[in-house]
Amino acid sequence: MTRRELKKHSKELIRPNMAILAFITLLFILCNYFVNDTENLLTSICFMILLSFVNIMMANATLQISKGMNPDFKSITNDFVIPALKQIVADLIIYAIAIALSFIISFIFMLNVANNVSLLNNQNYMLIIIYLSFGITILTSILSIFFTFVPFIALEEPDLGVFATIKKSFKMLKGHFWQLITLNLSFFWWLVLSVCTLGLALFYVYPYISQAKALFYKQIKNGQLI
Repeated sequence: MTRRELKKHSKELIRPNMAILAFITLLFILCNYFVNDTENLLTSICFMILLSFVNIMMANATLQISKGMNPDFKSITNDFVIPALKQIVADLIIYAIAIALSFIISFIFMLNVANNVSLLNNQNYMLIIIYLSFGITILTSILSIFFTFVPFIALEEPDLGVFATIKKSFKMLKGHFWQLITLNLSFFWWLVLSVCTLGLALFYVYPYISQAKALFYKQIKNGQLI
């Protein structure tokens, strides 16, 4: 199945299941809103954890759809706590790496400023800090790609340990990393549309992207390359 065929098939699969997928998307939007809106770190972390549960729900729904099933709220929340906890650990690892790198850059910056106050007015130095911060975002985004299959593996193999699940996700993407990158980039204009519609398009785009990833996972698992 080519990427074009995979995306076309994803559209066909989500159409009859838009009610449950739209409900999960609503939860996804609300969790993201509160994660970014609140200034309280503890509250943000709580909603990040809830977001992990929502992502597992969507992964479960799209995984069931890819198997020819019609998911409902009961089926997508059945035995999903353990997989959600594994997803939380995966999300926290990425978050911790981003925080650690940001702390290191901030520490180096403050150390240099302490030795040379004029650096605060040095435009080139400030640009370097901005570029490094941007680099951290890119690095963590790339790392998160290797975690893409964690929810699917966690759902299908609940007895697998957390780090074994993450390791298997890395292993499955070996040789398929750029294919997934290309697939993700092919949704760029859909994400632009979501921004332009103030998030309304996400009710279609989020399930669409999630279903495409579920089919991509299924293809790699079954040895059917794109």
